[in-house]
Amino acid sequence: MISTVPVLCAPGIALPASVGAGMLLASDRRMLTMMTMPGLTLVFLLVVLSLGIAFVWMLWEMEQLTKARLAKVRRDSWFG
Repeated sequence: MISTVPVLCAPGIALPASVGAGMLLASDRRMLTMMTMPGLTLVFLLVVLSLGIAFVWMLWEMEQLTKARLAKVRRDSWFG
């Protein structure tokens, strides 16, 4: 039986008749098996790289805040 909902997955994959239009992407368990190993490796590397960049950015922002606070304390104590 061919579904009348818009197809949002790879062509040639038969969809169950019980899948509604709103649940098509959320309930298709075959989506994780559609990627090859090099594709999954690239996704993993991108996730690790983005988390590393976020961590370094967080440390840099904390360092900038600390420098600003120390500079303010030094200015206040010199002329206090």
